[in-house]
Amino acid sequence: MQLPLNFSNLKEARDFADQHTLRLLRSPAPNRATLRLLCFPGQEPKHAVCKDFFDTPNWYRRSAGRFLIAHEYGAYARLQGIRGIPMVYGRPHPDMMLMQYLDHSEDLWKYRPGQLPELILEQMRGILDAIHAKGVIHLDIGHDSRSSFGRETNFMWQEEEQQVYLIDPAGALYGLPLPASVRCALEAHDNLALVKIHDFFFPNLEWQPPQPLPPWGEKLFTKLKKI
Repeated sequence: MQLPLNFSNLKEARDFADQHTLRLLRSPAPNRATLRLLCFPGQEPKHAVCKDFFDTPNWYRRSAGRFLIAHEYGAYARLQGIRGIPMVYGRPHPDMMLMQYLDHSEDLWKYRPGQLPELILEQMRGILDAIHAKGVIHLDIGHDSRSSFGRETNFMWQEEEQQVYLIDPAGALYGLPLPASVRCALEAHDNLALVKIHDFFFPNLEWQPPQPLPPWGEKLFTKLKKI
């Protein structure tokens, strides 16, 4: 199937999404995107995730919504081709984007020690190294500056492929000139996800931990978390 390249107006985009929606992955809300699982029977891809702001107030949809969609789409576009990054199929309307559906996948926080293979650590390290090399810092991988574990990681485990995927770069930082020390600190903050996963799932596994946050970086992220 050739997914649509663009829609000429909001109604066309909304009708397309409604026509192909199999179920909602995240319900509509006034100030956040709706996530829909779209189905295209007998076609390839058979499924796609649609992220849209159709159900938000008009003023929000046309301002914050479009900015957020454009920003996330831009991050995904930079990262295409990296193993462990979902494919992005397009942004056929300013209020929506279409992405790969990761069937039979779960966020890592839903698993318990002993349920995941050790290879996820190296897969995660490879993904983080690759996105940083592309100039993208995720900034939302489910940990605080001390790498505590306990909420969504935005890392999904796909059992059939035996592959970790990194999703939701909506808050990612890219395209900005940063001092080298700041960029290194932000990348180190992303890499604390590795420490969290190691300590929670594989505490007895020998490994080389990533570079720790500098003291000033830890204080900064602690303060930002309280905002």
